[in-house]
Amino acid sequence: MISPDNDSMTVDQTAGEQPAKLHSVVRRGRGFNNNSKSTLDGDFDHIEEDTPDSASAPAKSTEGYTIILTNIHEETQTTDLRPVVAQFGQVLNISVPLCFRTGLAKGYAFVQYKDFEAAKTAIAVLNGTSDEPRELVLEVEVTADWAFVRGPARSGRQRK
Repeated sequence: MISPDNDSMTVDQTAGEQPAKLHSVVRRGRGFNNNSKSTLDGDFDHIEEDTPDSASAPAKSTEGYTIILTNIHEETQTTDLRPVVAQFGQVLNISVPLCFRTGLAKGYAFVQYKDFEAAKTAIAVLNGTSDEPRELVLEVEVTADWAFVRGPARSGRQRK
């Protein structure tokens, strides 16, 4: 109340009322309301895995299994690779990255197979670990490995 005699102001507090908070915090956006449904809850699409569950097992992409061929000749094109890699199974895609400046191959290529066994056989033959003779591409021995592997299993919800 303000008294007419002086310019000072007094605050009347009645019983049961709490004093007003001077610095209230207003939080806006996602994640502040505990009642809201989390975006991590729910049923999401996933890729069916048909490979052993270990850290070095290949990761399946949405279409198949991708291997990387290294030590390829700089003049290699997809037409040179197709007859070599198609003998192991159905090839979905072959990609030979080119140098922007020279237009020559960078020395590696990606081959995507439809099924796991075809990719596994291609790796074994191209690396020379199978009974079949090692394949040459433009008179060069290429090596092969999985392009994408699963990382170590994580428990719970860990973020870095």
